[in-house]
Amino acid sequence: MIVTEEKKLPLAPDTPLAPQGANNPFTPAAASSSEAPQDGAPPPYEHSESAFTGTISTASSSAAPGSSTVAPGTPVADRDSRLDMLSGDPDDYSTGPSVLPPHHEDPIPPGLPKQNKLRVHKDNHSIKDVFVIDANLPAPPGSPERALDLFSSNGSVYAKVYLIGYDLKRRVELAAKSKNGSVKFLIAECPRTMPISVNCESHNGSVTVLLPPKFTGPLQISHKNGSVTLFPSLKARTRTLDESSTTRRCWVGEWPGETEWDGDECIVGSLNGSVRIGFWEGEPLEKPAGFFKRLFG
Repeated sequence: MIVTEEKKLPLAPDTPLAPQGANNPFTPAAASSSEAPQDGAPPPYEHSESAFTGTISTASSSAAPGSSTVAPGTPVADRDSRLDMLSGDPDDYSTGPSVLPPHHEDPIPPGLPKQNKLRVHKDNHSIKDVFVIDANLPAPPGSPERALDLFSSNGSVYAKVYLIGYDLKRRVELAAKSKNGSVKFLIAECPRTMPISVNCESHNGSVTVLLPPKFTGPLQISHKNGSVTLFPSLKARTRTLDESSTTRRCWVGEWPGETEWDGDECIVGSLNGSVRIGFWEGEPLEKPAGFFKRLFG
């Protein structure tokens, strides 16, 4: 049924409908009335102040329990279509998970030594280990500059890192690289007050990096022959600043308005391989190995 302006009837919100017959607006009035409708037609439409005034009326008493009510006369604000990708407001993103993912508790495994200024370089072997990096731990003279520096020339690199420390005024530098192999770098724990600098790259292999949920700062992604994937929780907080066919410069989180940034930063890249970046939300699930992988290893 199509309702036109001529067919609208003004009804007060709480006025009950009259029974058929008496006082029925569709029943022709007495012939003595000069304004009576002809042939049973409804009376002409009259504007009602309570209808379509841009306000929400009081909810009726039959509303469902627990439903919210709005006071009479409250204006209905138009939703701003502009979305600030740095605001961190989940309402700005109608789909996907919460902008700030919940902190995933992952206790440090017992028996692991605390380390700092650790360098592990291997030529023809993979690196796979769990590291507890205490950035406040004094290091002897001649130690590398980075808190953790991993490299393999012909092998993959897998590192799960727990960072501990406090009141640090300089970035904790972390690096994981491979020339011919994949790189997977997972930061399972990091204090909110600890600024970090992460650099993960591979020449021939995929790169996966999971940052702590508190990460805020610049993110640079380099890729040539491979795809780039941002996990949903990270993507919801990431703003692209500049992008070309091989490089993408982004900012994660809110921009504090400072011209000189000394907080978190991350550089990720692969020349021949895919790049995946996200927040730490637990150990990522591995896809089942294919037939030839199971057959030949």
